Amino acid sequence: MIDLSENPSADEVESLFVELLAGDPEDEIALRGSSRYVHRVSRVSVSAIQDAKKQTSPIESCPPFRVEISNPGMLDTLTLRGCARPAPGPAEVEILVIGGCP
Repeated sequence: MIDLSENPSADEVESLFVELLAGDPEDEIALRGSSRYVHRVSRVSVSAIQDAKKQTSPIESCPPFRVEISNPGMLDTLTLRGCARPAPGPAEVEILVIGGCP
């Protein structure tokens, strides 16, 4: 899958042709301007997580929000929207994103 902006720039169209001809094994790519984005997962030490947590504000000071997409399939339309913060139900989890409030 190759994801382009809703109105691709000339750079994105050129990058698309380069991507199609490259034969790269990546199977999910997002092109924005002259930038290329792919999924990456990397190991992080527990101490790095603890250090990052010390630099963030407590979750109580962050207003609750959810991520919405106004045009499915177009990543550029992802938006943060304020919402009520419900408690997790059975078989649900709540995730604290380290890095501060949006």
